[in-house]
Amino acid sequence: MNIVQLASFVLSCLNQGLLYCWSVFLEYQGRVVAQLAQVLQRLENVLLFLLALRLDGLLRLFLLAIREVVVEIFLDFRELAIVVLDDLRGQVVEHVFLEPTE
Repeated sequence: MNIVQLASFVLSCLNQGLLYCWSVFLEYQGRVVAQLAQVLQRLENVLLFLLALRLDGLLRLFLLAIREVVVEIFLDFRELAIVVLDDLRGQVVEHVFLEPTE
């Protein structure tokens, strides 16, 4: 075997090795892309779950705020009713005890 044949043989082996390495790399890349797609899908699921929890929490806060507003309205109405009833009681007492009988 002369130097040219040896160089040709070495290059052939390198080419075959490079082709094998390239095919292994492409196969590995395919698996990495498939795993990446799975990871992204799981991440999307987690983010949707967290968004649902956040929306549920926001809905609860909103309902709590509405409840507080309604309670405040009823308390204000109750205070007004107490004032009106006190005034009416005073008028009834005045009418019954202080008005002359006819």
